[in-house]
Amino acid sequence: MKTTRALAILSARLIPVLIPVLIPVLIGTASSAAGLPTAALAAATNCTVAADSGAAVPQSASGAAAVRWTIGVAKTMNVPVRAQIIAVMVMYQESSLRNLANDGSSPQVSWPSPGRAYWLSVTRLSLKYPHDRFGSLDGAHDTDSIGLYQQRPAYGWGSYGSSTGTSDPEGVVQRLLDPRWEAMAFLGGPASASSNTGLLNVPGWQNMTLTDAAEAVQGSSFGSLYAQWEPSATRMVDNNQDAPAVGLPWYRGGGSGALSCTSMPTNPALGEAGHNPVGSLDVADLQGTSVRLAGWTFDPDASNGVVAVDMYDGGTYLGETLANRQRDDVNRAFNVLGQYGFDSVVPLSGVGQHSVCAYALNIGRGTGNPQIGCRVVDVPGPIGALDVVTKQLDGQISIAGWAADSQVAGRPVQVHVYVTGPNGTRGTPGIYTGDPRPDVTRAFAWAGPAAGFHATVPNQGWGDTTVCVFAINATPANGNPLLGCQNISVRDAPPIGTVDRIDVVGDQAVVSGWDFDPNAPATSIQAHVYVGSAGLAFTADQPRDDVNRVFGITGGHGFTGAVHLRPGNNTVCVFAIGVRFGNNTLITCRTVTSGASAKALLPSTAPQAPLAPAVSTSPAVPSAADPSVASSPVTSASVAPPPVTSSAAKPRSATSATPSLSTRTGTASPTATVPSTTASP
Repeated sequence: MKTTRALAILSARLIPVLIPVLIPVLIGTASSAAGLPTAALAAATNCTVAADSGAAVPQSASGAAAVRWTIGVAKTMNVPVRAQIIAVMVMYQESSLRNLANDGSSPQVSWPSPGRAYWLSVTRLSLKYPHDRFGSLDGAHDTDSIGLYQQRPAYGWGSYGSSTGTSDPEGVVQRLLDPRWEAMAFLGGPASASSNTGLLNVPGWQNMTLTDAAEAVQGSSFGSLYAQWEPSATRMVDNNQDAPAVGLPWYRGGGSGALSCTSMPTNPALGEAGHNPVGSLDVADLQGTSVRLAGWTFDPDASNGVVAVDMYDGGTYLGETLANRQRDDVNRAFNVLGQYGFDSVVPLSGVGQHSVCAYALNIGRGTGNPQIGCRVVDVPGPIGALDVVTKQLDGQISIAGWAADSQVAGRPVQVHVYVTGPNGTRGTPGIYTGDPRPDVTRAFAWAGPAAGFHATVPNQGWGDTTVCVFAINATPANGNPLLGCQNISVRDAPPIGTVDRIDVVGDQAVVSGWDFDPNAPATSIQAHVYVGSAGLAFTADQPRDDVNRVFGITGGHGFTGAVHLRPGNNTVCVFAIGVRFGNNTLITCRTVTSGASAKALLPSTAPQAPLAPAVSTSPAVPSAADPSVASSPVTSASVAPPPVTSSAAKPRSATSATPSLSTRTGTASPTATVPSTTASP
């Protein structure tokens, strides 16, 4: 009874042996299979035989070639297409459309006369002749089966007249590796010269299902498995109907002669040296601190088996996977059927460059476990970018960016910010990622969804300032890479204010409005009102809830003050005086006339917040930081906030835009100069 093949899995991990091997490049066509060492040349001298001995022509016949041989023979024998499909279904299941030799390694115990040892020695003769594959895991090891249909010399397949497995074993083996004989013997019928019962000899085969008809010929223990190949076989037969008819050298009743130079090797190594696996490592993608390795491999000696792949990082064993995934491109390129792809994720240890290699473990005979590819993978420390540096109205500095560390993939990363200005350098620690950054996630999936950071840090004095950000490595010995530096100019924001109205009554003008300093928004600052060169100072400390609502501040910021007018026209100018020396803003200048009761009204409008400047955000694809730049982490002692400057009155220099003023109710100093009305003081 014939048994079907089962996929075998090599479970033991072998230490790779570094043997050079030619790795064919997949080009998507069956012609690329020509680079494989698929055929074994004859190991014995060909015999001179009588014409009627039925000498055959063993040859490699795989894939479409095997199908076309079958169709060509069927046309010569006048066998219908239905029978052709059944034949191809059997070849799919039994040999994956390959003309298989056999190494005589069958574990079967029961054999017909003259016994097991004899028939296994006959089987080994197949190694002498061209064939497609063989091997202990190739499906040809279960019995003494040979050829496309996996027929057995011990049970008469291949016998032609008096040339039988006992009288002419070499002739039988030759015929079982000749695709013409194989097709003729399987199809059977009146045109067949084989003594075996073929498909056309099965009564009522035309009315059976294709699977039952195939089983009636093969006598398989798992006949239902033929059914899975019906669509593929139908397609192959339909697509190859242009195959020409193939003439047969055999005729019914022939084969009276027999070969007399039979050679039966008892050591399979005498017939064939064996092949090592072939394959390729196609992908080595970093995924955090792991690497995804993918590729393909199969063993020509056992292409129906499953090759194990061992993975190494230098001399460190990473793990083992099986090449049992679908790779249609490999099937097309090598004209084979099976699942030869592998895809596995294995961990790497430590940052830096890793040389990752894959080894295919040999099945059956061969010289070793070839390396099928190596890739260099660079595991980075923290990466990231400083995207935004802006100065806030109060002089503090806002930053934003992103950071990710493959050593703690997906977890928060700490960044330290260093601000260097006129007062030196100050570091701010304890800033962590946690902001959504989908652009970073798209570029580095292992970084996680929240690789962004933002913070507000103190400045280091008013003037040119450099802001640098470092990512703190989860592995301290590897250093803290610089994510980026940006230069900004830290200057006071000018005071803001409005004169709501000027009321003139006789020789006095009453000025009303509001002002505040964004650098100290809760502080009530002064408003200086000038009439010509004389001025008075008023503190803007009156309630102005409308101003507080608009600007989101607290404190009193309204002012009202009366100033003396000279006869005739007078120019009235109002300045907002900032808390920091020299930071003053001209609010407005108006011309009013003293004398009879009059009123100069300014447009009364609600206070309006100034427009915020546009801020540039990070690029769509984040840039990696230079990992060679590092800095030591700062301590909390070095990050104390700068002292707050007092908002008390201060002396004005000769360059100040506003002169020194007396108290709110006093008069202007006679030595004061008139401020410019066209520029902020």
